[in-house]
Amino acid sequence: MICACIVQGRRIEPSDVAQIREPIRFHPEWSRYRLPNELCSLSYWRAPLGQHQDTAARTLPRKLHERGWVQLPAPRVVSPNRHRLTPPS
Repeated sequence: MICACIVQGRRIEPSDVAQIREPIRFHPEWSRYRLPNELCSLSYWRAPLGQHQDTAARTLPRKLHERGWVQLPAPRVVSPNRHRLTPPS
């Protein structure tokens, strides 16, 4: 059961999670790159002045995936900067 909580400084409701799950379910061929671009086309993913919230649209689904709330497609390529993603030892 998903309850409302704060993720990335914004309140996430179950309806928000459903809004992210919908394009994943209907377009399983979309990459992790394309999904945020499509989410930006929704009014939910725009700042008050109308510009796309690219960073939020990229990182929020990833954080929800880490919590097990959404199932993102597998990454297609290895990050070009693998060292940045490696936790310090």
